[in-house]
Amino acid sequence: MKVLVLCEKADAEQARAILKMLKTIEINAEAFQIGKNWRADKHRLDEIISPATHLVVVYSMLSAASAWLSFVAGFSLGSEKPMILYRPSREPIQAPFLAPFFLVLSLDDLGSFLEAEKKEWSDVAERRSARRELLELGISIRGDAFAETVREGNTHGVDLFLRAGFPANTRDKKGVPVLCIAAREQNRAMVDLLIDAGADVNMRSEDRGNTALMDAVAGGYIKIAEDLIEAGTDVNIQSKDGQTALVIAVGKGDVALCKLLLDAGADPDIEDKLGLSARKYAKLFHNEAIINLMQS
Repeated sequence: MKVLVLCEKADAEQARAILKMLKTIEINAEAFQIGKNWRADKHRLDEIISPATHLVVVYSMLSAASAWLSFVAGFSLGSEKPMILYRPSREPIQAPFLAPFFLVLSLDDLGSFLEAEKKEWSDVAERRSARRELLELGISIRGDAFAETVREGNTHGVDLFLRAGFPANTRDKKGVPVLCIAAREQNRAMVDLLIDAGADVNMRSEDRGNTALMDAVAGGYIKIAEDLIEAGTDVNIQSKDGQTALVIAVGKGDVALCKLLLDAGADPDIEDKLGLSARKYAKLFHNEAIINLMQS
């Protein structure tokens, strides 16, 4: 982000005050005094202001009556460079043609506005940089490409997608959340990366109706299940078949996973669409170790 402060020669002191303030909040800025013969200057005004990302005009009685302000306003609108009017005194009133632009009345307000702009500008710049790097790596900037990058275990690529603005709740073409994909691929680092990026740990896939926890349990991946439980996943969500993660664990005969889920609050008496619960399945399979866990 680079700010250019524009002013009349008589308003140079105000411009210096702006530069001093912007330096304290670490915003790169320069100032330029515009003279009466600006049209005939060696360097055209549009060339001078082009490198800037934001324009600040010291809005005084002199600049309000100038022709260059109209030029700069038009350039700002045409180039989509934000222009802010800084009015250090009670006059002049904001001219009608300047209605699209922000008017601030104090250095504090100007600083607050530009600090917010700096953050937004940095976020946009980071997204652009990440998207450019993805393209340089030969990766398409699409949701299904994001999902495939997760499936491949490419943590750097996934980090780029997240920095590029893709949500951590992205799904693939089949409606499977990328968090579920990471769990199915037994990629704990990827699961943790997506959790840290804000992925919804309770999202269900459209193919099986599973959460990432169910997918981790189905694969027998206890460490991933631990991470998902620690992240706050609901252990009693049911799949399309009405199965809970505990029912899946009982079906596998996995005592360690059953204990983990029961300790996390899993209900052993939720029935699936066959009318069977985790407790009933444990009895059906004569798994005494799991039955004893449920009784305790």
